[in-house]
Amino acid sequence: MTQGFDVEALGVGLRIEVAGMSRADFRRLRAQWRRVSGASAPSATISVGVGADATDADVVGLDVDDVSVTLRQTINLRAIERRRQDLLMLHAAGLADPATGDVIALIGPSGAGKTTAASSLGTVLGYVSDETVAVHAGGGVHPFPKPLALKQRDAVRKRIVGPDDLGLEEVRRPLRLSRLALLDRRDECVTPTVATVGLEEALGRIIEQTSYLGSLPGALQRL
Repeated sequence: MTQGFDVEALGVGLRIEVAGMSRADFRRLRAQWRRVSGASAPSATISVGVGADATDADVVGLDVDDVSVTLRQTINLRAIERRRQDLLMLHAAGLADPATGDVIALIGPSGAGKTTAASSLGTVLGYVSDETVAVHAGGGVHPFPKPLALKQRDAVRKRIVGPDDLGLEEVRRPLRLSRLALLDRRDECVTPTVATVGLEEALGRIIEQTSYLGSLPGALQRL
């Protein structure tokens, strides 16, 4: 039996078609994506297959936890690929002031603490995204409050959790990029500090954490 739901990722409508999954697991998977549920007609389909015999789908796995990890990655990649020529996309967590819609983008590579910051601070600030902060030419931010991939203690596989289950605040007003913060995570125990970074150093580090910058017309001017 095939079950489906629609998502709108960065304005890209996608149909998710799931085969081989129980109704209970399907409801759990769909609930992870409630905040980006589809509002426009899907322009493409992502097929999901569950079970040892599922080999022809775009996303395959042995159970709902298995496929949810790969589905999250697939949806994100499809969205940023489709918007590569009109959105400046920072590899960053985004958090918004609920009163003003001002967004801070916490920029950093994988492992820098973006998801940790989003899941912790998002209970007070509006949760915009844990991975991709997408900025329009005028400085407006396109929210992408997708499920978060949380590390589990003593486990190799990450656990995908929807923002509702984490109690993260929803964003209900237009968003605008206001601040950029470059995350510098240390393995040793240190006192957290905030320092201003010069433009030359900041640009180099930001460019490293930008998706499809070479495809964006007037990229450096936009940045």
